[in-house]
Amino acid sequence: MRFSDVIFPLSLTVATVSAGVVNVNRRAAFTLQNGLDAQALNEKFQGLTASSACTAGETACVNGQLAQCVGNTFALSSCAATLQCVALPLVNKAGTSVTCDTPQDAQARIAATGATGGLVGKRSAVEQRAEIELRATFTHQNGLDAQALNTKFKGLTASSACTAGETACVNGQLAQCVGDKFALTPCAAPLQCVALPLVNKAGTSVTCDTPQDAEARIAATGANGGLLGKRNKVQRRAAFTLQNGLDAQSLNQKFQSLTTSSACTAGETACVNGQVAQCVGDKFALTPCAASLQCVALPLVNKAGTSVTCDTPQDAATRIGATGAQGGLLGKREIEEREAAEPAIWARAAAATAPPACAAKAKRADTTGAGAGLLLKRIAQTDLPQVAQSWQDLCVKSGGNLNGAGGDPCVTLAGQNGIAALLANADQCAQQDNADAMVDFAKSPGVTNEQALIANAVAYRQHPRNALNINGVVPSTLFCERAPRNSELSGVVNAQLQGVNAGLFGSPTTGIVAFGAAGTCPFGQTADVATCSCN
Repeated sequence: MRFSDVIFPLSLTVATVSAGVVNVNRRAAFTLQNGLDAQALNEKFQGLTASSACTAGETACVNGQLAQCVGNTFALSSCAATLQCVALPLVNKAGTSVTCDTPQDAQARIAATGATGGLVGKRSAVEQRAEIELRATFTHQNGLDAQALNTKFKGLTASSACTAGETACVNGQLAQCVGDKFALTPCAAPLQCVALPLVNKAGTSVTCDTPQDAEARIAATGANGGLLGKRNKVQRRAAFTLQNGLDAQSLNQKFQSLTTSSACTAGETACVNGQVAQCVGDKFALTPCAASLQCVALPLVNKAGTSVTCDTPQDAATRIGATGAQGGLLGKREIEEREAAEPAIWARAAAATAPPACAAKAKRADTTGAGAGLLLKRIAQTDLPQVAQSWQDLCVKSGGNLNGAGGDPCVTLAGQNGIAALLANADQCAQQDNADAMVDFAKSPGVTNEQALIANAVAYRQHPRNALNINGVVPSTLFCERAPRNSELSGVVNAQLQGVNAGLFGSPTTGIVAFGAAGTCPFGQTADVATCSCN
């Protein structure tokens, strides 16, 4: 996802689709329409009688009673006292239902969709459909933009830098930038300064309002999460947050071995002995952190990446933990843990020897400084957030059901399970299972871009997994040894990263095996050790 580090630029907000935003966009596409359709049905039902023609299985309302078409005649069932038969809009998906309800509750449910005119509507369907198109163009976006501004305003002070003519909110007061400083004007009690979405055109306004009214105006656009949209931001981060935490841990591990004499690249920033280290020429220049602080790598919050800065170890560990990455500043060190708990795995790793035919294909990673100790170097891929984003973008506009038992597929199959399955310690079939789930969703009812989703699932299945340098060897990743559920994925396998050893396969959770062992060729193929190839 494409965010700024702290504040969402309004021009990019459309691209920052999240799981929370997904639900809103989906509702915007059908909620009002459901209300219009319910009104149209109720208008139709007013003209029906017990002798009206009907289609077997059809459900309708006749004179306030439930009417079920049996054969070609309506069979009527009376509603309980005070209730009458009505068509109501569904809430969580496109469609309507026919049931017994009070007229007052039915009108309220229809009005909640944005359709006006009560049970049967006063305006034409054409007029109200025009409202759908108008609202979809800017209403929801205005709400998101107002939330982004209110989030920005929370971090402003009277001494914050500003641009002449800029209007903002500072500590609940209206702030006008005069010259390069904010001039503050208090709101009347009990009002406070807020950003609000415009109603009749794209944009926002900054004004005084009650928090309750401001939240109601933002909610009316379909934007969730109140004034700041906090829930939405958490869900939008799902495509890259965990990866940022893992990358920060990897950097912190790397920094532990650096010294002032370590080689570096001009402009590189790192940590050396707890100090911020900037590479000038080909040497690190060190800058001490303030007392109680130390140099650490931290995960970015609003976009993919990391930062190197001074922080307390406790706060840094908390920030990394908030991404879902476990094990504090450095991670679990799964290699060391498995070495202590299962020495047989590493004995097998040490004993594994690539077949001679694979030697010409093998590309060893740099093992400088490995010595006798365990070397763990992660070969990470920087495009994993983009991989997740590509699926999410297609999923959001698919029209499919995003409230299944497994959670929102736009999030779980992208930034959660999707990225996790591409990590070095993932199960060798996790990537295929996730791709199968993608294809399953693509084929589900209501999806309008099935082929695009399937093509994305195939591309995802072909993506390499991360690799780890284990005791000086970067093994290829094992292949899944079972067939996919969907024929579209038959014969599709993950590629191998450049630089991995073609004759050795494995991961921290499996140990290392030589080419020819189970999982060293794709499902359905046989290893030819003499040629180091799969047939």
